[in-house]
Amino acid sequence: MLADALVVATRLSVALHRTGDYLSAWETARAAADLSERQLGAEHRLVLATRSRAGRALFRLERYTEAELLLERVRAAQKRLFGADDPDTLDSGHGLQLVLGNLGRRDDALSLLRSTIAGRRTTLGHAHPLTLRSRSSLLVLLSASEVVTEEDGVLLHLPSECVRFLGPDHTVTLGARHNRAWALYLLGRFDEADQEIQLVTESYRRRFGPDYPIALSAQQLLS
Repeated sequence: MLADALVVATRLSVALHRTGDYLSAWETARAAADLSERQLGAEHRLVLATRSRAGRALFRLERYTEAELLLERVRAAQKRLFGADDPDTLDSGHGLQLVLGNLGRRDDALSLLRSTIAGRRTTLGHAHPLTLRSRSSLLVLLSASEVVTEEDGVLLHLPSECVRFLGPDHTVTLGARHNRAWALYLLGRFDEADQEIQLVTESYRRRFGPDYPIALSAQQLLS
């Protein structure tokens, strides 16, 4: 019964995260993990997954050092217990590369992201939303010269893949368009970047409202 309650609490944390209420998402995940750990143990799969969600929320709160320490600890335990290509291990890896990128450790972030993509392709398949989301992160981490050669030059067409597999309005598709707009901006292809980010901005505003964090990020790039 406790495990079931922890699953519900983790889902609540995810839902809060998706509304942009990152502080409540962190507090919910942290409290649920602390309470459950007493009976289930620190290395229970569900406890570790909830700690990972807390780390993702810390990242969004820009508490990067705390997020790095937590996600590294969780991922190391998941890797030892469940394997490098376990979905939970890969999820923590995706979260950790975001933190490393924002800490200026680009090479570490890129190495971890590529291993996460490879693992998700093997475990989940190339068309899975999480695989596509991780590939989308490459569009932000890579330099202008790298992005045009990555994956034999097809990475810039990732939004088209997302549309084919997920549909044009899926959150992962919009995220891929957002990141592609940034890559196009770096490449100096400003008209294409402008068209892409205008579409994304309008979609975010319509779906989430003008003050949603990701909508504000898109508006900043548009400006």
